[in-house]
Amino acid sequence: MITSALLLFVYFPTRFSGVIMYYCLAMSAEKPMYTVIPLSLTMIIQSLAVLTFVKLNMVNKDIRLKLRNAGDLRGRYQVEETLRSLNTLSPFFYSSYAFIFTYLALMCTTLTVNHNFSTTLFLSVIEGTNWMPQLCLFLPLLLWYQNRNVTNKVRSELSCEIATTSERYQQDLRKMWG
Repeated sequence: MITSALLLFVYFPTRFSGVIMYYCLAMSAEKPMYTVIPLSLTMIIQSLAVLTFVKLNMVNKDIRLKLRNAGDLRGRYQVEETLRSLNTLSPFFYSSYAFIFTYLALMCTTLTVNHNFSTTLFLSVIEGTNWMPQLCLFLPLLLWYQNRNVTNKVRSELSCEIATTSERYQQDLRKMWG
């Protein structure tokens, strides 16, 4: 919501060659700060979101360690599911952050030094930068890798759980009652 409010400034009316244009100011070399400031703030908000994600992951791992000795099975289950969800989402979260942050940094740099470019070069650099998000199309490869990773983890955990020897059974009982 904050990001949406910041990006509204990008769509202010502007003059380009004396004509009022109701178009994204990213295409205007006249007032680039109307675009650079909201995009920079968006990058800061996105970085704070990544730091929050990492901190929540660490907090949940600490809670898991505390609950390991406590007898609260429901709490342990909830924390394990939260950690599993965070681990499943982390590749998508980090790849999205990397591509969007890089795109916004390139866009801000281009807009900041636009006075060094001719109009045609400026517009072509902006258009070239706009192709950057299409690099996110490697997402199917990421999905394949993540699916393979989850499948292998489930297979290994199931093989450990299925292997029921008397020693394993006694160990599980001690763990549950201990």
